[in-house]
Amino acid sequence: MNFFSLPHRLWWSHHLAFLLHDQLAETLVRGEEVELFLIRFPLVDDAERKSLENIDDGHVLEWLQKSGRTDEAKQVLERTLVHGLLSDMCQFLFESIECAAKGKVGVAFALLRKPLRDQLFMLEWILADRDDFLAAFSKGPEAVDLCDLLKKRPDWMKSITTSALSHSAYSELGDGIFLWESRFDKAVHWSLEGDWSRALHLVTTNRHYRTEVENLNLTFIDVEDRAALQERFYQIVPGLLCHLCGVVRAITERWDPEFISMGRFFNLRLVANLELSAREHATEAIEPFGVDAINEFLRELCIECLECKQPLQLAGTRDLERFVIDLLVRCNQCGFLDAQLELINDVDGTDDESESNANDLVE
Repeated sequence: MNFFSLPHRLWWSHHLAFLLHDQLAETLVRGEEVELFLIRFPLVDDAERKSLENIDDGHVLEWLQKSGRTDEAKQVLERTLVHGLLSDMCQFLFESIECAAKGKVGVAFALLRKPLRDQLFMLEWILADRDDFLAAFSKGPEAVDLCDLLKKRPDWMKSITTSALSHSAYSELGDGIFLWESRFDKAVHWSLEGDWSRALHLVTTNRHYRTEVENLNLTFIDVEDRAALQERFYQIVPGLLCHLCGVVRAITERWDPEFISMGRFFNLRLVANLELSAREHATEAIEPFGVDAINEFLRELCIECLECKQPLQLAGTRDLERFVIDLLVRCNQCGFLDAQLELINDVDGTDDESESNANDLVE
Protein backbone atom coordinates (compact mmCIF):
# COMPACT_ATOMS: atom_id res chain seq x y z
CA MET A 1 0.00 0.00 0.00
CA ASN A 2 1.21 3.48 -0.85
CA PHE A 3 -0.42 6.65 0.47
CA PHE A 4 1.20 8.86 -2.19
CA SER A 5 0.14 12.46 -1.51
CA LEU A 6 -2.91 11.51 0.56
CA PRO A 7 -3.37 13.71 3.66
CA HIS A 8 -2.55 11.93 6.90
CA ARG A 9 -6.12 12.39 8.15
CA LEU A 10 -7.33 10.01 5.41
CA TRP A 11 -4.76 7.26 5.86
CA TRP A 12 -6.94 4.97 7.95
CA SER A 13 -9.88 5.42 5.59
CA HIS A 14 -7.57 4.47 2.72
CA HIS A 15 -6.36 1.45 4.69
CA LEU A 16 -9.97 0.46 5.37
CA ALA A 17 -10.83 0.65 1.67
CA PHE A 18 -7.92 -1.60 0.77
CA LEU A 19 -8.64 -3.97 3.68
CA LEU A 20 -12.14 -4.50 2.26
CA HIS A 21 -10.88 -4.80 -1.33
CA ASP A 22 -8.32 -7.38 -0.22
CA GLN A 23 -11.01 -9.47 1.45
CA LEU A 24 -13.00 -9.53 -1.78
CA ALA A 25 -9.90 -10.64 -3.65
CA GLU A 26 -9.20 -13.24 -0.96
CA THR A 27 -12.72 -14.61 -1.34
CA LEU A 28 -12.10 -14.98 -5.06
CA VAL A 29 -8.72 -16.69 -4.63
CA ARG A 30 -9.80 -19.02 -1.82
CA GLY A 31 -13.02 -19.81 -3.62
CA GLU A 32 -11.11 -20.86 -6.72
CA GLU A 33 -8.75 -22.99 -4.62
CA VAL A 34 -11.60 -24.99 -3.08
CA GLU A 35 -13.66 -24.96 -6.30
CA LEU A 36 -16.44 -22.95 -4.67
CA PHE A 37 -17.54 -21.57 -8.03
CA LEU A 38 -18.03 -25.06 -9.48
CA ILE A 39 -20.72 -27.63 -8.76
CA ARG A 40 -20.67 -31.42 -8.81
CA PHE A 41 -23.59 -33.67 -9.70
CA PRO A 42 -23.90 -37.42 -10.34
CA LEU A 43 -24.49 -38.80 -13.82
CA VAL A 44 -27.22 -41.40 -14.26
CA ASP A 45 -25.41 -43.76 -16.64
CA ASP A 46 -22.74 -44.03 -19.34
CA ALA A 47 -25.12 -42.73 -21.97
CA GLU A 48 -25.58 -39.50 -20.04
CA ARG A 49 -21.82 -39.25 -19.52
CA LYS A 50 -21.18 -39.60 -23.26
CA SER A 51 -23.91 -37.06 -24.00
CA LEU A 52 -22.21 -34.55 -21.71
CA GLU A 53 -18.75 -35.23 -23.14
CA ASN A 54 -19.98 -34.55 -26.69
CA ILE A 55 -21.50 -31.11 -26.09
CA ASP A 56 -19.78 -28.02 -27.42
CA ASP A 57 -17.96 -25.68 -25.04
CA GLY A 58 -20.30 -23.17 -23.46
CA HIS A 59 -23.45 -25.27 -23.87
CA VAL A 60 -23.46 -26.93 -20.46
CA LEU A 61 -26.45 -24.87 -19.30
CA GLU A 62 -28.49 -25.95 -22.31
CA TRP A 63 -27.56 -29.59 -21.67
CA LEU A 64 -28.52 -29.33 -18.00
CA GLN A 65 -31.88 -27.77 -18.83
CA LYS A 66 -32.68 -30.40 -21.48
CA SER A 67 -31.68 -33.11 -19.01
CA GLY A 68 -34.18 -31.80 -16.48
CA ARG A 69 -31.47 -30.58 -14.12
CA THR A 70 -33.00 -27.15 -13.57
CA ASP A 71 -31.54 -26.61 -10.11
CA GLU A 72 -28.03 -27.55 -11.27
CA ALA A 73 -28.39 -25.16 -14.21
CA LYS A 74 -29.31 -22.33 -11.83
CA GLN A 75 -26.34 -23.12 -9.60
CA VAL A 76 -23.91 -23.12 -12.52
CA LEU A 77 -25.26 -19.83 -13.84
CA GLU A 78 -25.29 -18.17 -10.42
CA ARG A 79 -21.77 -19.21 -9.48
CA THR A 80 -20.36 -18.33 -12.89
CA LEU A 81 -21.95 -14.88 -12.71
CA VAL A 82 -20.75 -14.18 -9.17
CA HIS A 83 -17.23 -15.31 -10.03
CA GLY A 84 -17.15 -13.06 -13.10
CA LEU A 85 -18.62 -10.06 -11.29
CA LEU A 86 -16.27 -10.42 -8.34
CA SER A 87 -13.19 -10.83 -10.52
CA ASP A 88 -13.99 -7.80 -12.65
CA MET A 89 -15.01 -5.50 -9.83
CA CYS A 90 -11.84 -6.21 -7.83
CA GLN A 91 -9.76 -4.86 -10.71
CA PHE A 92 -11.84 -1.69 -11.00
CA LEU A 93 -11.88 -1.11 -7.25
CA PHE A 94 -8.13 -1.56 -6.83
CA GLU A 95 -7.36 1.03 -9.51
CA SER A 96 -10.01 3.42 -8.21
CA ILE A 97 -8.73 3.38 -4.62
CA GLU A 98 -5.13 3.82 -5.75
CA CYS A 99 -6.08 6.71 -8.05
CA ALA A 100 -7.92 8.39 -5.18
CA ALA A 101 -4.77 8.25 -3.05
CA LYS A 102 -2.74 9.74 -5.91
CA GLY A 103 -5.17 12.62 -6.28
CA LYS A 104 -6.45 11.41 -9.65
CA VAL A 105 -9.99 12.00 -8.46
CA GLY A 106 -11.66 12.07 -11.87
CA VAL A 107 -10.29 8.65 -12.74
CA ALA A 108 -11.08 7.35 -9.25
CA PHE A 109 -14.77 8.26 -9.48
CA ALA A 110 -15.08 7.15 -13.11
CA LEU A 111 -13.83 3.67 -12.18
CA LEU A 112 -16.33 3.38 -9.30
CA ARG A 113 -19.54 3.49 -11.31
CA LYS A 114 -19.43 -0.01 -12.76
CA PRO A 115 -18.53 -1.94 -9.57
CA LEU A 116 -20.50 0.05 -6.96
CA ARG A 117 -23.55 0.91 -9.04
CA ASP A 118 -24.15 -1.86 -11.57
CA GLN A 119 -22.26 -4.90 -10.31
CA LEU A 120 -23.11 -4.39 -6.65
CA PHE A 121 -26.81 -4.13 -7.48
CA MET A 122 -26.67 -7.39 -9.44
CA LEU A 123 -25.07 -9.09 -6.45
CA GLU A 124 -27.74 -7.59 -4.18
CA TRP A 125 -30.40 -8.94 -6.54
CA ILE A 126 -28.81 -12.40 -6.52
CA LEU A 127 -28.72 -12.40 -2.72
CA ALA A 128 -32.23 -11.00 -2.26
CA ASP A 129 -34.02 -13.09 -4.93
CA ARG A 130 -31.78 -15.41 -6.91
CA ASP A 131 -34.51 -17.05 -8.99
CA ASP A 132 -35.99 -13.70 -10.00
CA PHE A 133 -32.59 -12.42 -11.11
CA LEU A 134 -31.74 -15.56 -13.08
CA ALA A 135 -35.13 -15.49 -14.80
CA ALA A 136 -34.61 -11.84 -15.77
CA PHE A 137 -31.03 -12.52 -16.87
CA SER A 138 -32.22 -15.31 -19.17
CA LYS A 139 -34.81 -13.06 -20.84
CA GLY A 140 -32.24 -10.70 -22.31
CA PRO A 141 -30.28 -7.53 -21.53
CA GLU A 142 -33.35 -5.31 -21.34
CA ALA A 143 -34.62 -7.20 -18.29
CA VAL A 144 -31.45 -6.44 -16.30
CA ASP A 145 -30.69 -2.98 -17.69
CA LEU A 146 -30.37 -0.85 -14.56
CA CYS A 147 -31.06 2.42 -16.37
CA ASP A 148 -34.38 1.06 -17.58
CA LEU A 149 -35.21 -0.48 -14.20
CA LEU A 150 -34.39 2.79 -12.47
CA LYS A 151 -36.94 4.62 -14.63
CA LYS A 152 -39.69 2.02 -14.32
CA ARG A 153 -39.19 0.34 -10.93
CA PRO A 154 -37.19 2.54 -8.53
CA ASP A 155 -39.16 1.43 -5.46
CA TRP A 156 -38.55 -2.21 -6.33
CA MET A 157 -34.81 -1.49 -6.66
CA LYS A 158 -34.84 0.09 -3.20
CA SER A 159 -36.53 -3.02 -1.83
CA ILE A 160 -33.85 -5.24 -3.38
CA THR A 161 -31.05 -3.26 -1.72
CA THR A 162 -32.89 -3.25 1.61
CA SER A 163 -33.60 -6.98 1.39
CA ALA A 164 -29.98 -7.75 0.46
CA LEU A 165 -28.80 -5.74 3.45
CA SER A 166 -31.08 -7.72 5.76
CA HIS A 167 -29.40 -10.94 4.54
CA SER A 168 -25.91 -9.44 4.53
CA ALA A 169 -23.19 -10.62 6.89
CA TYR A 170 -22.77 -6.99 7.98
CA SER A 171 -26.39 -5.88 8.09
CA GLU A 172 -25.86 -3.98 11.34
CA LEU A 173 -23.32 -1.68 9.67
CA GLY A 174 -25.56 -0.25 6.95
CA ASP A 175 -28.84 1.46 6.13
CA GLY A 176 -30.72 0.16 3.09
CA ILE A 177 -32.13 3.49 1.95
CA PHE A 178 -28.78 5.25 2.31
CA LEU A 179 -27.03 2.47 0.40
CA TRP A 180 -29.49 2.85 -2.45
CA GLU A 181 -29.60 6.66 -2.46
CA SER A 182 -25.81 6.98 -2.39
CA ARG A 183 -25.67 5.13 -5.74
CA PHE A 184 -28.90 5.94 -7.57
CA ASP A 185 -30.60 9.08 -6.26
CA LYS A 186 -29.48 12.18 -8.15
CA ALA A 187 -31.20 14.56 -5.73
CA VAL A 188 -29.43 13.83 -2.44
CA HIS A 189 -26.10 15.49 -1.78
CA TRP A 190 -24.43 12.27 -0.57
CA SER A 191 -25.14 10.45 -3.83
CA LEU A 192 -22.21 9.43 -6.02
CA GLU A 193 -24.35 9.86 -9.15
CA GLY A 194 -23.11 13.40 -9.64
CA ASP A 195 -19.49 12.47 -8.96
CA TRP A 196 -19.21 9.72 -11.51
CA SER A 197 -21.36 11.59 -14.06
CA ARG A 198 -18.97 14.54 -13.85
CA ALA A 199 -16.03 12.14 -14.03
CA LEU A 200 -17.37 10.48 -17.18
CA HIS A 201 -18.78 13.52 -19.02
CA LEU A 202 -17.24 16.89 -19.77
CA VAL A 203 -20.65 18.55 -19.64
CA THR A 204 -23.67 17.62 -17.51
CA THR A 205 -27.04 19.38 -17.60
CA ASN A 206 -28.85 17.64 -14.76
CA ARG A 207 -30.03 20.31 -12.33
CA HIS A 208 -28.42 18.54 -9.39
CA TYR A 209 -24.91 18.57 -10.89
CA ARG A 210 -25.06 21.01 -13.78
CA THR A 211 -21.75 22.12 -15.31
CA GLU A 212 -20.92 25.73 -14.51
CA VAL A 213 -20.88 28.32 -17.29
CA GLU A 214 -17.55 28.46 -19.14
CA ASN A 215 -16.31 25.34 -17.39
CA LEU A 216 -15.78 21.62 -18.04
CA ASN A 217 -16.34 18.92 -15.43
CA LEU A 218 -13.23 18.05 -13.37
CA THR A 219 -10.96 19.63 -15.97
CA PHE A 220 -9.76 22.77 -14.21
CA ILE A 221 -9.96 21.73 -10.55
CA ASP A 222 -7.51 23.34 -8.15
CA VAL A 223 -5.73 21.91 -5.13
CA GLU A 224 -8.61 22.68 -2.76
CA ASP A 225 -11.18 21.06 -5.04
CA ARG A 226 -9.01 17.98 -5.42
CA ALA A 227 -8.62 17.67 -1.65
CA ALA A 228 -12.38 18.04 -1.16
CA LEU A 229 -13.06 15.27 -3.67
CA GLN A 230 -10.53 13.00 -1.98
CA GLU A 231 -12.27 13.65 1.33
CA ARG A 232 -15.65 12.84 -0.24
CA PHE A 233 -14.31 9.61 -1.76
CA TYR A 234 -13.10 8.31 1.59
CA GLN A 235 -16.23 9.41 3.44
CA ILE A 236 -18.57 7.37 1.23
CA VAL A 237 -16.70 4.56 -0.52
CA PRO A 238 -15.51 2.47 2.48
CA GLY A 239 -19.10 2.14 3.71
CA LEU A 240 -20.22 0.84 0.32
CA LEU A 241 -17.29 -1.56 0.21
CA CYS A 242 -18.27 -2.86 3.63
CA HIS A 243 -21.78 -3.54 2.34
CA LEU A 244 -20.33 -5.23 -0.74
CA CYS A 245 -18.21 -7.53 1.43
CA GLY A 246 -21.27 -8.42 3.49
CA VAL A 247 -23.29 -9.28 0.38
CA VAL A 248 -20.52 -11.42 -1.12
CA ARG A 249 -19.96 -13.22 2.16
CA ALA A 250 -23.68 -13.98 2.51
CA ILE A 251 -23.83 -15.40 -1.03
CA THR A 252 -20.78 -17.63 -0.64
CA GLU A 253 -21.88 -18.90 2.78
CA ARG A 254 -25.29 -19.71 1.31
CA TRP A 255 -23.51 -21.99 -1.14
CA ASP A 256 -21.25 -23.52 1.48
CA PRO A 257 -21.71 -22.60 5.17
CA GLU A 258 -18.25 -23.99 5.94
CA PHE A 259 -16.51 -21.67 3.46
CA ILE A 260 -15.02 -18.82 5.47
CA SER A 261 -13.06 -16.05 3.77
CA MET A 262 -13.93 -13.36 6.30
CA GLY A 263 -13.55 -14.87 9.75
CA ARG A 264 -13.80 -13.39 13.22
CA PHE A 265 -10.35 -11.86 13.12
CA PHE A 266 -11.24 -10.00 9.95
CA ASN A 267 -14.48 -8.84 11.57
CA LEU A 268 -12.52 -7.46 14.54
CA ARG A 269 -10.01 -5.79 12.25
CA LEU A 270 -12.89 -4.31 10.30
CA VAL A 271 -14.59 -2.86 13.38
CA ALA A 272 -11.25 -1.53 14.65
CA ASN A 273 -10.44 0.10 11.31
CA LEU A 274 -13.96 1.55 11.18
CA GLU A 275 -13.31 3.30 14.49
CA LEU A 276 -9.96 4.67 13.29
CA SER A 277 -11.55 5.85 10.06
CA ALA A 278 -14.49 7.42 11.91
CA ARG A 279 -12.07 9.37 14.07
CA GLU A 280 -10.55 10.90 10.92
CA HIS A 281 -13.88 12.42 9.89
CA ALA A 282 -15.48 13.01 13.31
CA THR A 283 -16.50 16.47 14.45
CA GLU A 284 -17.33 15.24 17.96
CA ALA A 285 -16.15 12.56 20.38
CA ILE A 286 -16.26 8.96 19.15
CA GLU A 287 -17.12 6.06 21.41
CA PRO A 288 -14.31 3.43 21.45
CA PHE A 289 -16.49 0.75 19.84
CA GLY A 290 -13.51 -0.96 18.20
CA VAL A 291 -11.53 -1.10 21.44
CA ASP A 292 -14.59 -2.43 23.30
CA ALA A 293 -15.25 -5.17 20.72
CA ILE A 294 -11.66 -6.42 20.78
CA ASN A 295 -11.45 -6.32 24.58
CA GLU A 296 -14.64 -8.37 24.82
CA PHE A 297 -13.09 -10.91 22.44
CA LEU A 298 -9.88 -11.06 24.50
CA ARG A 299 -11.92 -11.63 27.67
CA GLU A 300 -13.91 -14.41 26.02
CA LEU A 301 -10.72 -16.25 25.09
CA CYS A 302 -9.15 -15.51 28.49
CA ILE A 303 -5.94 -14.47 26.75
CA GLU A 304 -3.11 -13.56 29.11
CA CYS A 305 0.18 -11.79 28.47
CA LEU A 306 2.93 -14.30 27.69
CA GLU A 307 5.33 -12.30 29.84
CA CYS A 308 3.48 -11.32 33.04
CA LYS A 309 0.36 -13.56 32.76
CA GLN A 310 -2.03 -10.63 33.23
CA PRO A 311 -5.19 -10.41 31.06
CA LEU A 312 -4.53 -8.66 27.74
CA GLN A 313 -6.66 -5.58 27.01
CA LEU A 314 -6.43 -2.65 24.59
CA ALA A 315 -6.13 0.77 26.19
CA GLY A 316 -6.72 3.23 23.36
CA THR A 317 -6.19 4.34 19.78
CA ARG A 318 -2.50 3.41 19.63
CA ASP A 319 -3.29 -0.15 20.67
CA LEU A 320 -6.09 -0.25 18.12
CA GLU A 321 -3.68 0.68 15.34
CA ARG A 322 -1.30 -2.15 16.24
CA PHE A 323 -4.17 -4.62 16.28
CA VAL A 324 -5.44 -3.59 12.84
CA ILE A 325 -2.04 -3.87 11.23
CA ASP A 326 -0.38 -6.87 12.89
CA LEU A 327 -2.81 -8.36 15.46
CA LEU A 328 -0.40 -7.16 18.14
CA VAL A 329 -1.56 -6.30 21.65
CA ARG A 330 0.67 -4.39 24.07
CA CYS A 331 0.25 -5.52 27.66
CA ASN A 332 -0.94 -2.63 29.83
CA GLN A 333 0.86 -4.09 32.86
CA CYS A 334 4.39 -4.86 31.64
CA GLY A 335 4.50 -3.33 28.17
CA PHE A 336 5.23 -6.65 26.42
CA LEU A 337 4.19 -6.63 22.75
CA ASP A 338 2.17 -9.82 22.45
CA ALA A 339 1.86 -11.56 19.07
CA GLN A 340 -0.02 -14.72 20.09
CA LEU A 341 -3.23 -13.63 18.30
CA GLU A 342 -1.43 -14.02 14.99
CA LEU A 343 -0.63 -17.62 15.92
CA ILE A 344 -4.27 -18.56 16.48
CA ASN A 345 -5.55 -16.64 13.48
CA ASP A 346 -6.24 -19.21 10.78
CA VAL A 347 -8.84 -17.34 8.71
CA ASP A 348 -7.70 -13.75 8.82
CA GLY A 349 -7.34 -13.21 5.07
CA THR A 350 -5.48 -9.89 5.17
CA ASP A 351 -2.77 -10.09 2.54
CA ASP A 352 0.47 -8.25 1.98
CA GLU A 353 -1.22 -5.33 0.23
CA SER A 354 -3.06 -4.17 3.35
CA GLU A 355 -0.16 -4.94 5.71
CA SER A 356 2.77 -3.55 3.76
CA ASN A 357 2.60 -0.02 5.14
CA ALA A 358 2.36 -0.81 8.84
CA ASN A 359 5.28 1.39 9.79
CA ASP A 360 3.78 4.45 8.10
CA LEU A 361 0.48 3.97 9.92
CA VAL A 362 1.63 3.00 13.39
CA GLU A 363 5.03 4.54 13.97
